[in-house]
Amino acid sequence: MDSKRKKKSLRVAIVASLFHEPVTRRLVQGAHAALLGRGVRRREIETFWVPGAFEIPPMVQRIARRRARRVDAIVAVGCIVKGETDHHEHLASAVIDHLLAIARSSEIPVGLGVVTVRNSAQALARAGGARGNRGADGALAALEMVAALARAGR
Repeated sequence: MDSKRKKKSLRVAIVASLFHEPVTRRLVQGAHAALLGRGVRRREIETFWVPGAFEIPPMVQRIARRRARRVDAIVAVGCIVKGETDHHEHLASAVIDHLLAIARSSEIPVGLGVVTVRNSAQALARAGGARGNRGADGALAALEMVAALARAGR
């Protein structure tokens, strides 16, 4: 490759839940910072907001299927907090299972930045607090998968 040619910037979509917005906004900020830190241009990052975690997979699937505006990776960001029932367990399983199925069928890396926690303190700790930022972790994992797929001859 000619050393004077610019390296192509990756296009990344972030799909984020508005539910538990104080947490998810921090997760999105972490994902943005991680992507920018790895050389993704700001204009190549697009964020799509959906009502809740349940709505993340359909939006990820829509983005993965779009051909006119192809993306190289998608980062899913959300927060599922345990309530009084087992609803959170079913929701988390459904969201994660569907994200995996989309990544597998589309061969577009989907970084997981969805936190599943018992309370708001745990959520904030994982959204830039003492436990790091799972949005950033999901973004970095997606970028690593882009590189791994390229090495494998995507």
